[in-house]
Amino acid sequence: MVYGMALVAGAVDALAGPIRTMLVYDSVGGEDLTNAVALNALGGNSMRVIGPAIGGVLIGAVGTQGTFQVQAACLVVATVLTWMLRPSPPEITESLGIFRSMAEGMRYVLRDRRMLIIVIMGLVPSILAYPYVTYLPVFARDVMHSNQTGYGYLAAAVGLGSLLGGALIAARSGQRKMGPGMMWACLFYCLAVLVFTFMRHLWLGVGVLAIAGVFHSIYATLNASLMQLQAEVEYRSRVMSLQTMMWGSTPFAGLLMGRMIDMWGAPHVVGAWLALAAAITLVLTTTSREMRRV
Repeated sequence: MVYGMALVAGAVDALAGPIRTMLVYDSVGGEDLTNAVALNALGGNSMRVIGPAIGGVLIGAVGTQGTFQVQAACLVVATVLTWMLRPSPPEITESLGIFRSMAEGMRYVLRDRRMLIIVIMGLVPSILAYPYVTYLPVFARDVMHSNQTGYGYLAAAVGLGSLLGGALIAARSGQRKMGPGMMWACLFYCLAVLVFTFMRHLWLGVGVLAIAGVFHSIYATLNASLMQLQAEVEYRSRVMSLQTMMWGSTPFAGLLMGRMIDMWGAPHVVGAWLALAAAITLVLTTTSREMRRV
Protein backbone atom coordinates (compact mmCIF):
# COMPACT_ATOMS: atom_id res chain seq x y z
CA MET A 1 0.00 0.00 0.00
CA VAL A 2 2.85 2.37 0.81
CA TYR A 3 4.52 1.74 -2.55
CA GLY A 4 1.18 2.13 -4.34
CA MET A 5 0.41 5.44 -2.65
CA ALA A 6 3.96 6.66 -3.34
CA LEU A 7 3.45 5.86 -7.04
CA VAL A 8 0.15 7.76 -7.12
CA ALA A 9 1.70 10.70 -5.26
CA GLY A 10 4.60 10.82 -7.74
CA ALA A 11 2.24 10.80 -10.73
CA VAL A 12 0.11 13.58 -9.24
CA ASP A 13 3.18 15.64 -8.39
CA ALA A 14 4.45 15.25 -11.97
CA LEU A 15 1.20 16.89 -13.13
CA ALA A 16 1.14 19.51 -10.39
CA GLY A 17 4.77 20.57 -10.85
CA PRO A 18 4.55 22.32 -14.24
CA ILE A 19 1.07 23.65 -13.45
CA ARG A 20 2.30 25.19 -10.20
CA THR A 21 5.29 26.74 -11.97
CA MET A 22 3.20 28.19 -14.80
CA LEU A 23 0.69 29.53 -12.30
CA VAL A 24 3.43 31.81 -10.96
CA TYR A 25 3.91 33.30 -14.43
CA ASP A 26 0.19 33.60 -15.12
CA SER A 27 -0.32 35.36 -11.78
CA VAL A 28 2.49 37.94 -11.85
CA GLY A 29 3.49 38.26 -15.52
CA GLY A 30 6.92 38.19 -17.12
CA GLU A 31 8.23 41.42 -15.62
CA ASP A 32 8.17 40.14 -12.03
CA LEU A 33 8.66 36.46 -12.81
CA THR A 34 12.23 36.12 -11.54
CA ASN A 35 11.35 37.73 -8.21
CA ALA A 36 8.23 35.58 -7.91
CA VAL A 37 10.11 32.37 -8.70
CA ALA A 38 12.76 33.33 -6.14
CA LEU A 39 10.12 33.99 -3.47
CA ASN A 40 8.44 30.69 -4.32
CA ALA A 41 11.76 28.88 -3.90
CA LEU A 42 12.43 30.85 -0.73
CA GLY A 43 9.34 29.37 0.86
CA GLY A 44 10.34 25.84 -0.13
CA ASN A 45 13.90 26.27 1.11
CA SER A 46 12.63 27.68 4.41
CA MET A 47 10.71 24.48 4.95
CA ARG A 48 13.83 22.44 4.20
CA VAL A 49 15.43 24.12 7.21
CA ILE A 50 12.57 24.35 9.72
CA GLY A 51 10.31 21.60 8.35
CA PRO A 52 12.17 18.68 9.98
CA ALA A 53 12.06 20.47 13.34
CA ILE A 54 8.30 21.06 12.99
CA GLY A 55 7.84 17.44 11.96
CA GLY A 56 9.74 16.23 14.99
CA VAL A 57 7.58 18.29 17.32
CA LEU A 58 4.38 17.05 15.65
CA ILE A 59 5.46 13.41 15.80
CA GLY A 60 6.13 13.82 19.49
CA ALA A 61 2.78 15.54 20.06
CA VAL A 62 0.32 13.69 17.80
CA GLY A 63 2.27 10.71 16.44
CA THR A 64 3.29 9.84 12.89
CA GLN A 65 -0.26 9.33 11.62
CA GLY A 66 -1.38 12.61 13.17
CA THR A 67 1.55 14.39 11.51
CA PHE A 68 0.43 13.18 8.08
CA GLN A 69 -3.09 14.32 8.88
CA VAL A 70 -1.82 17.79 9.76
CA GLN A 71 0.08 17.88 6.47
CA ALA A 72 -3.09 16.87 4.60
CA ALA A 73 -4.97 19.70 6.31
CA CYS A 74 -2.25 22.15 5.22
CA LEU A 75 -2.64 20.95 1.64
CA VAL A 76 -6.36 21.62 1.84
CA VAL A 77 -5.62 25.18 2.97
CA ALA A 78 -3.15 25.55 0.09
CA THR A 79 -5.81 24.34 -2.33
CA VAL A 80 -8.28 26.95 -1.08
CA LEU A 81 -5.69 29.73 -1.36
CA THR A 82 -4.78 28.60 -4.89
CA TRP A 83 -8.45 28.62 -5.87
CA MET A 84 -8.61 32.28 -4.83
CA LEU A 85 -5.93 33.27 -7.36
CA ARG A 86 -7.05 34.98 -10.54
CA PRO A 87 -4.41 34.08 -13.13
CA SER A 88 -4.45 35.33 -16.71
CA PRO A 89 -3.61 32.27 -18.82
CA PRO A 90 -3.06 32.58 -22.59
CA GLU A 91 -5.82 31.61 -24.96
CA ILE A 92 -5.68 28.02 -26.22
CA THR A 93 -5.71 27.99 -30.01
CA GLU A 94 -5.21 24.29 -30.69
CA SER A 95 -5.89 21.05 -28.83
CA LEU A 96 -3.37 18.26 -29.41
CA GLY A 97 -3.20 14.70 -28.19
CA ILE A 98 -0.74 13.80 -25.45
CA PHE A 99 1.85 12.08 -27.63
CA ARG A 100 1.64 14.65 -30.42
CA SER A 101 1.95 17.41 -27.86
CA MET A 102 5.08 15.79 -26.38
CA ALA A 103 6.61 15.34 -29.83
CA GLU A 104 5.90 18.96 -30.78
CA GLY A 105 7.49 20.16 -27.54
CA MET A 106 10.62 18.09 -28.11
CA ARG A 107 10.94 19.29 -31.70
CA TYR A 108 10.59 22.89 -30.57
CA VAL A 109 13.38 22.55 -28.01
CA LEU A 110 15.67 20.76 -30.47
CA ARG A 111 15.26 23.37 -33.20
CA ASP A 112 15.61 26.38 -30.89
CA ARG A 113 19.28 26.37 -29.80
CA ARG A 114 18.63 28.90 -27.04
CA MET A 115 15.92 26.76 -25.45
CA LEU A 116 18.00 23.63 -25.97
CA ILE A 117 20.86 25.05 -23.91
CA ILE A 118 18.48 26.20 -21.16
CA VAL A 119 16.98 22.71 -20.99
CA ILE A 120 20.43 21.07 -20.99
CA MET A 121 21.45 23.38 -18.16
CA GLY A 122 18.47 22.06 -16.23
CA LEU A 123 19.30 18.45 -17.07
CA VAL A 124 23.03 18.40 -16.24
CA PRO A 125 22.68 19.12 -12.49
CA SER A 126 19.59 16.89 -12.26
CA ILE A 127 21.63 13.89 -13.39
CA LEU A 128 25.17 14.65 -12.25
CA ALA A 129 24.82 16.89 -9.17
CA TYR A 130 21.52 16.51 -7.32
CA PRO A 131 21.91 12.78 -6.47
CA TYR A 132 24.70 13.63 -4.02
CA VAL A 133 22.11 14.89 -1.51
CA THR A 134 20.85 11.33 -1.05
CA TYR A 135 24.30 10.30 0.15
CA LEU A 136 24.90 13.05 2.70
CA PRO A 137 24.34 10.44 5.48
CA VAL A 138 27.24 8.45 3.99
CA PHE A 139 29.49 11.51 4.09
CA ALA A 140 28.41 12.28 7.66
CA ARG A 141 29.05 8.75 8.94
CA ASP A 142 31.88 7.29 6.86
CA VAL A 143 33.82 10.38 5.74
CA MET A 144 33.37 12.89 8.58
CA HIS A 145 32.85 10.26 11.31
CA SER A 146 29.73 11.89 12.71
CA ASN A 147 26.18 10.64 13.30
CA GLN A 148 22.61 11.62 12.44
CA THR A 149 23.19 14.99 14.07
CA GLY A 150 26.04 15.69 11.68
CA TYR A 151 23.83 14.71 8.77
CA GLY A 152 21.22 17.16 10.04
CA TYR A 153 23.79 19.95 10.03
CA LEU A 154 24.88 19.13 6.48
CA ALA A 155 21.29 19.05 5.20
CA ALA A 156 20.43 22.28 7.03
CA ALA A 157 23.50 23.99 5.54
CA VAL A 158 22.19 23.41 2.02
CA GLY A 159 18.84 24.85 3.03
CA LEU A 160 20.36 27.90 4.74
CA GLY A 161 22.53 28.66 1.72
CA SER A 162 19.52 28.31 -0.56
CA LEU A 163 17.61 30.76 1.64
CA LEU A 164 20.34 33.35 1.24
CA GLY A 165 20.60 32.81 -2.52
CA GLY A 166 16.82 33.04 -2.92
CA ALA A 167 16.74 36.25 -0.89
CA LEU A 168 19.47 37.77 -3.08
CA ILE A 169 17.53 36.99 -6.27
CA ALA A 170 14.20 38.09 -4.82
CA ALA A 171 15.71 41.42 -3.75
CA ARG A 172 16.94 42.17 -7.25
CA SER A 173 14.49 43.60 -9.77
CA GLY A 174 14.82 44.62 -13.38
CA GLN A 175 17.56 42.15 -14.19
CA ARG A 176 17.74 41.99 -17.96
CA LYS A 177 20.36 39.40 -18.85
CA MET A 178 19.95 36.26 -16.78
CA GLY A 179 21.78 33.78 -19.03
CA PRO A 180 25.35 34.52 -17.89
CA GLY A 181 24.29 34.58 -14.24
CA MET A 182 22.59 31.20 -14.59
CA MET A 183 25.62 29.61 -16.25
CA TRP A 184 28.21 30.91 -13.79
CA ALA A 185 26.02 30.14 -10.77
CA CYS A 186 25.63 26.56 -11.96
CA LEU A 187 29.39 26.26 -12.48
CA PHE A 188 30.19 27.59 -9.00
CA TYR A 189 27.52 25.30 -7.50
CA CYS A 190 29.16 22.25 -9.08
CA LEU A 191 32.62 23.40 -7.99
CA ALA A 192 31.43 24.01 -4.42
CA VAL A 193 29.99 20.49 -4.13
CA LEU A 194 33.21 19.18 -5.70
CA VAL A 195 35.20 20.94 -2.97
CA PHE A 196 32.86 19.42 -0.38
CA THR A 197 33.96 15.92 -1.41
CA PHE A 198 37.47 16.79 -0.17
CA MET A 199 36.26 17.87 3.26
CA ARG A 200 36.96 15.55 6.19
CA HIS A 201 35.87 17.87 9.00
CA LEU A 202 32.16 18.27 9.64
CA TRP A 203 32.06 22.03 10.11
CA LEU A 204 34.18 22.69 7.03
CA GLY A 205 31.71 20.56 5.09
CA VAL A 206 28.80 22.53 6.54
CA GLY A 207 30.38 25.81 5.43
CA VAL A 208 31.09 24.59 1.91
CA LEU A 209 27.56 23.20 1.48
CA ALA A 210 26.09 26.51 2.65
CA ILE A 211 28.05 28.25 -0.14
CA ALA A 212 26.88 25.59 -2.60
CA GLY A 213 23.29 26.25 -1.53
CA VAL A 214 23.63 29.96 -2.35
CA PHE A 215 24.81 29.27 -5.89
CA HIS A 216 22.26 26.51 -6.41
CA SER A 217 19.37 28.76 -5.43
CA ILE A 218 20.54 31.48 -7.83
CA TYR A 219 21.06 28.99 -10.67
CA ALA A 220 17.75 27.18 -10.16
CA THR A 221 15.73 30.42 -10.00
CA LEU A 222 17.29 31.84 -13.15
CA ASN A 223 16.96 28.54 -15.02
CA ALA A 224 13.26 28.23 -14.16
CA SER A 225 12.66 31.87 -15.12
CA LEU A 226 14.44 31.55 -18.46
CA MET A 227 12.48 28.41 -19.33
CA GLN A 228 9.26 30.40 -19.13
CA LEU A 229 10.44 33.78 -20.38
CA GLN A 230 12.28 32.48 -23.44
CA ALA A 231 9.78 29.81 -24.49
CA GLU A 232 7.13 30.71 -27.03
CA VAL A 233 3.71 30.98 -25.42
CA GLU A 234 2.23 27.94 -27.14
CA TYR A 235 5.15 25.76 -26.00
CA ARG A 236 5.62 27.09 -22.46
CA SER A 237 3.62 24.34 -20.74
CA ARG A 238 5.45 21.62 -22.62
CA VAL A 239 8.83 23.11 -21.75
CA MET A 240 7.88 23.18 -18.06
CA SER A 241 6.79 19.55 -18.36
CA LEU A 242 10.27 18.76 -19.63
CA GLN A 243 11.62 20.39 -16.48
CA THR A 244 9.52 18.05 -14.35
CA MET A 245 10.81 15.08 -16.35
CA MET A 246 14.37 16.27 -15.70
CA TRP A 247 13.72 16.35 -11.96
CA GLY A 248 12.35 12.83 -12.27
CA SER A 249 15.69 11.64 -13.66
CA THR A 250 17.50 12.36 -10.38
CA PRO A 251 16.44 9.19 -8.47
CA PHE A 252 17.48 6.97 -11.37
CA ALA A 253 20.88 8.66 -11.55
CA GLY A 254 21.08 8.20 -7.80
CA LEU A 255 20.75 4.43 -8.22
CA LEU A 256 23.83 4.36 -10.44
CA MET A 257 25.72 6.72 -8.12
CA GLY A 258 24.88 4.50 -5.14
CA ARG A 259 26.15 1.40 -6.92
CA MET A 260 29.40 3.17 -7.76
CA ILE A 261 29.74 4.46 -4.17
CA ASP A 262 29.52 0.86 -2.93
CA MET A 263 32.54 0.03 -5.06
CA TRP A 264 34.74 3.15 -4.88
CA GLY A 265 33.49 5.30 -2.01
CA ALA A 266 31.40 8.45 -1.80
CA PRO A 267 34.14 11.12 -2.09
CA HIS A 268 35.65 9.65 -5.27
CA VAL A 269 32.37 8.94 -7.03
CA VAL A 270 30.56 12.17 -6.15
CA GLY A 271 33.73 14.14 -6.91
CA ALA A 272 34.02 12.56 -10.36
CA TRP A 273 30.36 13.22 -11.17
CA LEU A 274 30.61 16.86 -10.05
CA ALA A 275 33.85 17.36 -11.97
CA LEU A 276 32.07 16.14 -15.11
CA ALA A 277 29.11 18.44 -14.42
CA ALA A 278 31.46 21.39 -13.91
CA ALA A 279 33.35 20.59 -17.13
CA ILE A 280 30.15 20.42 -19.21
CA THR A 281 28.90 23.65 -17.66
CA LEU A 282 32.21 25.43 -18.28
CA VAL A 283 32.21 24.40 -21.95
CA LEU A 284 28.64 25.63 -22.43
CA THR A 285 29.36 28.84 -20.52
CA THR A 286 32.37 29.77 -22.62
CA THR A 287 31.03 28.69 -26.02
CA SER A 288 27.35 29.62 -25.94
CA ARG A 289 26.72 33.03 -27.45
CA GLU A 290 22.97 32.52 -27.03
CA MET A 291 23.21 32.53 -23.23
CA ARG A 292 25.24 35.74 -23.22
CA ARG A 293 22.36 37.50 -24.97
CA VAL A 294 19.41 36.49 -22.75
